[in-house]
Formats: sequence, C-alpha cells, structure tokens
Amino acid sequence: DNYWCPQSGEAFECFESDPNAKFCLNSGKTSVVICSKCRKKYEFCRNGLKVSKRPDYDCGAGWESTPCTGDNSAVPAVF
Repeated sequence: DNYWCPQSGEAFECFESDPNAKFCLNSGKTSVVICSKCRKKYEFCRNGLKVSKRPDYDCGAGWESTPCTGDNSAVPAVF
C-alpha cells in the first residue's frame, strides 16, 4: 500500500471501509497488530509501518485473534 499523507497539523482524512480488518504491520524494527484500514493508513503515514510479508513471524502465531481496542484502532482527527 502507498498513501497520500497529510502534513503535521492537517486533518487526517480516511473513509473507513472495514473497521474490523486486522493487519500485522512491520517496519523492520517494530511489529504491531492493528485494526481498521484507517489505522493502517495512519501507521503508514506516522511511523512508516507496512503490512508484514511474514505476519506469523513478525507478530506471532495467532496474531489474528488480537482484540480490537481503542489503542490499536483509533485514529486522530488531526495528523
């Protein structure tokens, strides 16, 4: 995926089409499980995280069962 990212202080715009989708994201140094396509875009823009090509290795076996919470799915209104 590749996204247009807003500048700091600009509105973070994203139409959420799948709030329950789960993704294992990785930057080479960090791995995290997040929920929602908008959170995936946010993590790409803010932290350079991309969808892992080896999710079971990067996020651990059973990563798909990670519960969706505000901590791993919420996005700010302003970037």
